[in-house]
Amino acid sequence: MKKKLVSYMLVVCMLLSMLPTTVWAEDVATSSDVEPLAATPTNLDIANGSIVIEADGYTQGENEKVLYEGDYIITQTDAATATANAITVTGGNPIITLSGVNINDNIITIEQSATLVLEGENKVVKTGGNNPPVYIKNGATLTIKVPDGKADDYGSLIADGSGSIYLSGIGGSTTVHGGSLVIDSGTVTAKGGKDTGGISPVNSMAGMNNITINGGVYGTTVIRAQDVTLNNV
Repeated sequence: MKKKLVSYMLVVCMLLSMLPTTVWAEDVATSSDVEPLAATPTNLDIANGSIVIEADGYTQGENEKVLYEGDYIITQTDAATATANAITVTGGNPIITLSGVNINDNIITIEQSATLVLEGENKVVKTGGNNPPVYIKNGATLTIKVPDGKADDYGSLIADGSGSIYLSGIGGSTTVHGGSLVIDSGTVTAKGGKDTGGISPVNSMAGMNNITINGGVYGTTVIRAQDVTLNNV
């Protein structure tokens, strides 16, 4: 009886050793409860809901968080009709391509540093509240550019806060100091209300820490010359 049991065990061991190693690999790969990160870049349509980008993923609208690390492309179905959905960056230092985005009565909020790459015409308009159309929080840096090798007219951004007396187009809120802005390339137009600048002045209540313009075509209602660092422009 013992000899038969030993023989059976040997047969089982031999059969297991003949299984392909890929079977074991598959078991290991799917054993984790953590969802795999998505491939890059990911495309999001802002018409489907407001977007929040975090260090390890994103949420849109009422949907659950998607784990993700990489670049983003944000487009908009029917860009001729403005959306009231927002874009918020809370972490991850992402590179976000804006391609035909038209936001009205909401904003792009940069809580942690990010890069906006411009493709086509993009517009953000805010007519009330304390935060400008492109709101850069203190401690964050926003870099704006077009893709490398493209001319400045390849992509544009209009940030229009002129419907409110106190709102800038780009900068801090009306009560809190803002972060830093770098324009590398592209066509950037910032419009502010009559009591402020298109880009919040440095060292004002709602001003920026730094404004650096390395290139591009830019236009604002007001930028004080002493607030801007111009490099090769």
